[in-house]
Amino acid sequence: MAEKRFLRDDILFSLCGLNCSLCPMFIRGGCTGCREGSSCYKICEFAPCSIEHGNLDYCFECEEYPCRKYDGVDLHDSLISHLNQKKDMEKAKRIGIENYHKEQIEKNAILNKLLKEYDIGHRDVFFLPCS
Repeated sequence: MAEKRFLRDDILFSLCGLNCSLCPMFIRGGCTGCREGSSCYKICEFAPCSIEHGNLDYCFECEEYPCRKYDGVDLHDSLISHLNQKKDMEKAKRIGIENYHKEQIEKNAILNKLLKEYDIGHRDVFFLPCS
């Protein structure tokens, strides 16, 4: 029996709804993105599920979305890309992935300009301050 492979190639928007182009790990080169050949499959609970359901590109394509994997997903991390995960997934589903990509590219250009002109070497970790 042939090994089932993770067959995604979108590096801007992850399977589970992370805005990769704004993720500090991705920006610093510490993440290869949510795509075929990435290390994501070994640590991500969503990747095996995608394979099981026919290699879906985005969880919102699944008839079971949102499933239990999304319970509290926005409560575990202070990074902006995690806090907006469900909201971004719903937006991509609503406006279509092409339009969502256009918005991501624009946001990434703004972010890169800010990092280039205002970064002092370690401010690429965008998070909400503790209240």
